[in-house]
Amino acid sequence: IDYLQKLAESSLTDLYYKKEKRSIESIKVDSELPPFDCFIAPCSVACPIHQDVAEYIRLVEEKKYDEAFEVIVSKNALPNITAHICDHQCMYHCTRWDYDSPVEIRDYKKIASLNGYESYIKKFKAERKRNQNSIPIAVIGAGPSGLSASYFLARAGFYVTVFDKKEKAGGVVQNIIPDFRLPQSAIDKDIEFIKQLGVNFIFNAESDFSVQSLKEKGFKYIYISIGAELSNSLQLDNEDANVIDALDFLAEYHSGNAPRLGKIAAIVGGGNSAMDAARAAKRIANVETVYIVYRRTTEYMPADKEEIEAAIKDGVIFKELLLPVGFSNRKIKCQKMKLGDIDKDKRRKVIPIENEFEYIEIDTLITAIGESVDTELLNKNKVALNSRSKVEVDKVTNETSIENVYIGGDALRGPSTVVESISDGKKAAEAIIKKENININFNKDFSSKFNLEKRIEEITNNKSTVYISDSNKSRCLECNIICNKCIDVCPNRANVAIKTSSDSFTNVNQILHLDGVCNECGNCETFCPHQGAPYRDKVTLFRNKEDFDDSKNEGFYLTKESDTNIIASIRFRSFEEDLVFTFDGKLVKRCSDESDKAITKLEEIIGIVISNYSYLLN
Repeated sequence: IDYLQKLAESSLTDLYYKKEKRSIESIKVDSELPPFDCFIAPCSVACPIHQDVAEYIRLVEEKKYDEAFEVIVSKNALPNITAHICDHQCMYHCTRWDYDSPVEIRDYKKIASLNGYESYIKKFKAERKRNQNSIPIAVIGAGPSGLSASYFLARAGFYVTVFDKKEKAGGVVQNIIPDFRLPQSAIDKDIEFIKQLGVNFIFNAESDFSVQSLKEKGFKYIYISIGAELSNSLQLDNEDANVIDALDFLAEYHSGNAPRLGKIAAIVGGGNSAMDAARAAKRIANVETVYIVYRRTTEYMPADKEEIEAAIKDGVIFKELLLPVGFSNRKIKCQKMKLGDIDKDKRRKVIPIENEFEYIEIDTLITAIGESVDTELLNKNKVALNSRSKVEVDKVTNETSIENVYIGGDALRGPSTVVESISDGKKAAEAIIKKENININFNKDFSSKFNLEKRIEEITNNKSTVYISDSNKSRCLECNIICNKCIDVCPNRANVAIKTSSDSFTNVNQILHLDGVCNECGNCETFCPHQGAPYRDKVTLFRNKEDFDDSKNEGFYLTKESDTNIIASIRFRSFEEDLVFTFDGKLVKRCSDESDKAITKLEEIIGIVISNYSYLLN
């Protein structure tokens, strides 16, 4: 009784029992729910480079660190860097959110990198064959996107030369991101690995590059990754005080020459750069107070949640619903704002409150309101831009309007994440590799490393365990191997697993929906990782013709034709036909289109239901 009383009392204040414990709305990814083989790992799908998350987590747990590292670097050019600063969309789409709390996936990458890097590099050096194909490629910019393109192209044997105007490779991760977020050792390891692939770096290069000149020098392909380094300016009235750009400030802080800020500093903006600037400012001598001034509320800040939490932990004070409009006499004049309707970017619009202002006394104002691309440099090189000053590219390859010239990272997207930039570099590299008919695959399937039956048993047992506290045991549910969430959450058991052994299918079972016991509560739609509803989108077994005609679902119902045969009336895609099966599930009369593989799968499912799941039938 005493323990129950303590539990009851703690539940009123314990975050675990609060709605805010779940900081995401949904783990769903942007994919349609297919009729067959629907198991996906939302973490891998949400990741811009589609890391094999479940595979490297399992290898880390088995202490096979070099193998885990090998899985990571098969798709990730900067494993050590992303182990510290990736915005980990994987974690925000982890299925475990629906059970207790997400797997800390990035931490597993860090464990693999710290413990597997050295042994993997030794093995890599011993086994690597330098098969240069002598095709020269120029990469403009040694930021994450340029490094990624260089990495994958070098692994395919190209002769890669990287030009950068700075003294070191790394771009924003080398020159801007503070060391309290990203240790220098992580940057050095990733760049050293790329150098070992044979990539040639030319530093202190002219920033005013020429595509035509590079082609004349013999470079067959060019990849542009110049970043977005032009800071957006904040319009202020009576500006006669100390205003610093956040990127300039962070670069000076990173180099050890941070400017004096006085006792009170304010940062305008709500992105990661604003959080970095605020946390860096707190570490400067004589600074007593640091504000972040933002025109919306903290809820709508674009910064990563963990970066916001880190700033709060460091003592940064957040001033919400304020827009600086003037700065004089050590005071910033802020227009008071209020939230309006949801805008296109899914954030609330902000509306000025007429004649209402707030004044904040400060010594230094740091602006962090975004960056833009140097379009003048792109125009000079005749790279086509659209009406919104964005580069026109082939969306499949990232090739620009100029043949054999590709672009990626912030130069293409505008300010973006490190892992998105890595993805762009990989995409362009793969397009060039394909163009040269070079046979190399960076998207290898690692699931065959493990015993499938053993995995399924462990996953099933793991799913039934809720971990309220941290545990050394894995909580990864390996959703790409087996999902079945729509079965787990259905109160009526209207979704069932049909086991298959045919090579036609990739999943261990297929989901069959039972129309007769479904009340369309929507649970399966809520928890399905796809943008779909199993009760509508999965193949449906109907009880009779009347139910079949009353629904729009694709599926079938069965009627007895004779003492030996069963008629299966199907509705699937554009077909409404009668198929004929024996009582033991053998197909007697096929669909009129025998070339459609999806129809073949449906025929197999019906045969399995007849032969092995007769208890589902009238």
